[in-house]
Amino acid sequence: MKHQMNLYKESGGDQRTIIVEGQSELLEPPNLVYLSFKTTSADNDTLQCAIRNCMAKMSSIRSIAADYGVSHENVTSDSIGSKSKRIEYGKYVKKPDDDESTEWKVFKTKVKYQAESVVRIMLEADDDDDIGSKISALYSKVCYSIMIHDDNIVMQEAPRYELSDITRLRNDARRSACENAKEKATFIIDALDDDSVKLGNPVCFTDIHCDLKDDAEESFCGSLTELSSWDVSKVVIEDDSQENDEEKEEVHVEGQERRSLKRQRLEEDSKELGDDEISRVFAVPPIRVAACIKAVFEINTNCANVKK
Repeated sequence: MKHQMNLYKESGGDQRTIIVEGQSELLEPPNLVYLSFKTTSADNDTLQCAIRNCMAKMSSIRSIAADYGVSHENVTSDSIGSKSKRIEYGKYVKKPDDDESTEWKVFKTKVKYQAESVVRIMLEADDDDDIGSKISALYSKVCYSIMIHDDNIVMQEAPRYELSDITRLRNDARRSACENAKEKATFIIDALDDDSVKLGNPVCFTDIHCDLKDDAEESFCGSLTELSSWDVSKVVIEDDSQENDEEKEEVHVEGQERRSLKRQRLEEDSKELGDDEISRVFAVPPIRVAACIKAVFEINTNCANVKK
């Protein structure tokens, strides 16, 4: 609690005043949630095939959102970007003129194409008493259904939560902060236990900016889904006779440990979540609005001229 006694200058003379800061913090569930999903079509033999597969993933996201009542106007797509990756099959051999040095000998080169796009979805909930439960259930169902649909669909950015009537909530917080300031001033005056000292009229109010820390970006882990860079890979083969063996289960990629070319699933899909469980996978946090009001109140006393 911050408070102080001060002299407030007026045209009619000096008036003894009290200055306090009232604070308030209000929470309300959002009725708008903005989601963004990154779709990736990798390891395609042609650029056209990569773009077609990426567009198919974008279409599937639209279909899933529509199944949960999201209107077509609330789903937008960015332009499609593409890049290529060159894979060199070969091995390191000794240089003819230097037995201690080796050079990379390529037996076969292959180019793969990747296409990416971003699909953004705006979720809305009706304005009623159960808005928090409704938006959380819709958010959970849409996110869960989209992300289990394809391994190459991930969240691009941290979700963004908004309240369409945020101005009303901010004004409510300011009103509550003013009431808190008056309560503090009244408490201080009453603590003097002097009947000759009373809290007077307010002189002025000042709205002080409040910074609220949002940890959505810090807690977002969508970037952890990036598995490797997209440039050139060198695949080391055991001997010349294996240069065409593209179906090998394990290869050695330069700079990496031995791994499978195909991504292995860590968990079996033997058990599906029920609708009630899916609706509670995620919980939408409430919108938090804070207000701080610096208030100046007169102090009325029985003495006509009070000198500090």
